[in-house]
Amino acid sequence: MTTINEIERLVIEFEALVTDHSFYPLYDNRQIWLVLEQHAPDKPSVWRMLNHDVVQPYSLIQGICSKEAIQAELKERTCNGRPVSAEAYIGLWRSEMFRGVSFTKIAQRDMFLSVTFTISTQYLLDMARDDDRAGAEYVLSSPNLVKRDDLLCTWQFNLDCLEACKLFCKLHSLRSYGKPFAELYSKKLSWLFAGKTDASPSQQSLAPHDLFAELEVTL
Repeated sequence: MTTINEIERLVIEFEALVTDHSFYPLYDNRQIWLVLEQHAPDKPSVWRMLNHDVVQPYSLIQGICSKEAIQAELKERTCNGRPVSAEAYIGLWRSEMFRGVSFTKIAQRDMFLSVTFTISTQYLLDMARDDDRAGAEYVLSSPNLVKRDDLLCTWQFNLDCLEACKLFCKLHSLRSYGKPFAELYSKKLSWLFAGKTDASPSQQSLAPHDLFAELEVTL
């Protein structure tokens, strides 16, 4: 089996974005974990997002304990070319967890977290008439509403500022669990890398390039 060489780890935190605001599901202790991996010596390294949604750091610790830490223990995963034990591997992430970087820092590296929501148009119109008129009007008037037809409304934006956080949380709260609207709701997180796709200066990508298309999840 080919050994995965882990080159870099990044922990992105929301604290600087949400400041003293109370948002669900975005809190100051919610994070996103990225890892830069090389799967073969002759292949470029690529970034991978370990979580498919915004979660608490200790949930992510549980996740790596069931996969990446086991790979490290079995010597199927190295860190900068060196084998590490499972305990040492978890320790590397724990260190990153407590010194997370801001979205400003990753933007300086041309990395952007793109968010796409789709919600039933009819459901939103019903909400505007009945339960949550202010919420429905807020999202429908957003400049990030990129498409609207009789069936669906679609929003797409980078989660990189307080206003984007507000929109994310409002769209998250407008989810319907009743048919037929539930099937039309989706939320997708994907990372865009507008510069280099790997650690090699000679490797360039078209901008923007979605490195995580294979990991997109509809929730």
